[in-house]
Amino acid sequence: MRRLIPALTLLGCLALCGNAWAFPNFSFGASLEYFHPLDADLWGQTMANNSWGRDIAGFKDSVGKDRNSFYTFNRYNGIVSPGLSQSLTWDFGLSVELAERWQWLIWAPNKDVDIIYDRIAVPITVTPKYSFLPTGSFHPTVSAGVGVYYFYTHIYGDDLYDQHRNADFPNEGIGTQPDPDIPTPKEFFRTPRDFKANDWFVGGHVGAGFDLDLGNQLLLSLAFRYSIVPAESIEAVRVREGNIHDWHWEEGKIKGDAGGVSGSVGLSYMFLR
Repeated sequence: MRRLIPALTLLGCLALCGNAWAFPNFSFGASLEYFHPLDADLWGQTMANNSWGRDIAGFKDSVGKDRNSFYTFNRYNGIVSPGLSQSLTWDFGLSVELAERWQWLIWAPNKDVDIIYDRIAVPITVTPKYSFLPTGSFHPTVSAGVGVYYFYTHIYGDDLYDQHRNADFPNEGIGTQPDPDIPTPKEFFRTPRDFKANDWFVGGHVGAGFDLDLGNQLLLSLAFRYSIVPAESIEAVRVREGNIHDWHWEEGKIKGDAGGVSGSVGLSYMFLR
């Protein structure tokens, strides 16, 4: 009997653990994250403090970050992005989360110069997370995981340096009345520039936060994360060939860490087994 009781206890524990591993709960959620890149140069910051407008068009005050123009609320040093998550959670406090986010930044380094920087990034991460208090309504958590990061970068516009005169300009419109449907003839033609790059990179991250049960199988999450993502990107650089006036745009390469620090808030619904 003395040997039977420990044996039955061990079998019971194994059965409970096996049951816990075999039947996790599934949850689906959405989140909003603020991401601060530690290396903003990979998001175009190297083009921010420029003198392009002064050098190209002769605008004396067209210098520096005051001439940056952003088309969304995102900046090269701060990005707000939506995300989705799918998680498996076991009763003893372990969960594994698959998450996808969408980051977008589009801006002009100088509003007086026709060049646009457009970046889309899609991080896809897998994160094991452990809760210190699996029971109750408040669950402090720690996490660590890996991810793959897709980056698409598009820099485009007209090269204000590299332009040539329209040979037909003096004769266009002569002897005709102005017509609003006919565009104004161009005295100069500018060379279009179009630089693109896309690639996948692998990174890692660690984090901490807490989950709060709101009832009705709803879970509110607050999380902080630090990530490291070795990556490379492109930028537009000015290159001079020959005399002092022979400038044009070229594609430049830049390497660094595309990771950073982030904070997110999310809401998920748990499908109980």
